[in-house]
Amino acid sequence: MSKNSIDGYGELLDSLPLIIKNVRRSLEYECYLSALALVLTIPDICGKAEFSNMEKVGDRYREWVDKWITSHNIQEQFKDIPYIDGKLIYKLRCAFLHSGRDDIENEQFDYNLDNFILKIESKKEFDNYVSSAGIITDNDEKTYSYIRVDIRDLCRDITSAAEVFMKKRNDLSDKLPKIRILDWNKEKDKFDKLMKRDDNYNFLADIGKKTDENN
Repeated sequence: MSKNSIDGYGELLDSLPLIIKNVRRSLEYECYLSALALVLTIPDICGKAEFSNMEKVGDRYREWVDKWITSHNIQEQFKDIPYIDGKLIYKLRCAFLHSGRDDIENEQFDYNLDNFILKIESKKEFDNYVSSAGIITDNDEKTYSYIRVDIRDLCRDITSAAEVFMKKRNDLSDKLPKIRILDWNKEKDKFDKLMKRDDNYNFLADIGKKTDENN
């Protein structure tokens, strides 16, 4: 008997739409770091599906981001000016998800990066959020380069790209992951209704019986 047909085992769902939904829900409640942590996993998921021939995780990640999100940011003619691309987002992903950091200034890029800043802001009426990069000269005529990533802007770009990816590459749907979710509120409601109909109903015994049947 399939687990999908047994109460108590939950429902098998597509992970990517759930992650996108939860990223946006996190932003609604201004849980910026939660949104950031979730959204940085999306290129991992999509990159593995589209570039499964690539062995290295970082190569798949960077390739997917540069193809679907940041290709317009790469300025070959201005190599000294910092820009947001797949390499930078992958470095952020590794630093933040592995150790809760964002200090990626010392990483190797095709340009010099003096300051990397994560920016947060409340929701705007027209969702016009902007990340920025450039070179600034201070009052002492000292120049430094910076990249300022707006978390809402990054989340919007990655989630929107993922939705476009799912539509345009629906041939890869079988390569996208699924996750089993047990909604205990729904399960409890079902069992509560059964118990009201039968005072002798034994919840634990029933679960055990169904588990034995599945084995």
